[in-house]
Amino acid sequence: MEYEPFPVGFFAPAFSDDTYKELEHSWPDHGLFKSLPELGLKFALSEMDNGHHWHKLIKSDPWKSFHEYVSSGPFIAAVFKYLKKNNVDIFVSEKISTRWEFSMLPGHRGYIKAHTDSPHKVVTLVLSFSNDWPVDVGGTEIFKAKKPEDSFNFMNRQMAWKKIEFIRRMPFGSNLCTLFVKTHDSLHGVRPLNNPGTMRKTIVINLMIDRLRVK
Repeated sequence: MEYEPFPVGFFAPAFSDDTYKELEHSWPDHGLFKSLPELGLKFALSEMDNGHHWHKLIKSDPWKSFHEYVSSGPFIAAVFKYLKKNNVDIFVSEKISTRWEFSMLPGHRGYIKAHTDSPHKVVTLVLSFSNDWPVDVGGTEIFKAKKPEDSFNFMNRQMAWKKIEFIRRMPFGSNLCTLFVKTHDSLHGVRPLNNPGTMRKTIVINLMIDRLRVK
């Protein structure tokens, strides 16, 4: 676990080998994804983005079982237990629920704008599903605002690359997971990629304050 500028954890493997292979083999077709240019050169498939396709997928395994697991109380409790074990105490008086998405970035120039996450998010887990990536390319990148006056950003202002300082890049590849906590300065993103002919595939799981979920 790293603590500066905000708590970030990493663990591997994220799944058993058999579970990972089953999920990877069942990855949705690119045509089901929605382009999200407001966030970068990114494609997503989720409850909010092309939700009719997402709901169809989670009606059968393996995605039905995956959805039930990450939406369960024991999964949410396990995440908070991991954080507490690593001296990250989070007090949330509201009910916590899960929302997750399939995400893809083109290996050529795909990117996610630097941001701190929406206020209703509490913890995010990024599960990587790309076997054809060098481990030091494509991972979630951690940033810090160059100017102190830009550092308090709880409401999730997007930040231009020139206004931020690169801190570290998390490992990326098959069956890996990065976890981080939403704070006022949890600035992260992915700068334009340079791995042509590939797609950066992730599942992003958000633990969120239930009453503030965006409908």
